[in-house]
Amino acid sequence: MVPGFAKQTRTPDSTAASSPQVFWPDGSTTHNPGMTDRHWSGGLVRVGHTDPGEAERLLLASLPR
Repeated sequence: MVPGFAKQTRTPDSTAASSPQVFWPDGSTTHNPGMTDRHWSGGLVRVGHTDPGEAERLLLASLPR
């Protein structure tokens, strides 16, 4: 068992493609915001660069001005 995943649940009607995935109020989604330079290695995806502020920038850009 992987630590941190023991309490993870999934709903039958889940439309999430993977984690993290942001669901916006308008019904659209953004998959892995801020995660770039992805590649597969040893059966796992490896992320070479992350930008933790990307989801916040996308949210602020979507708000009415």
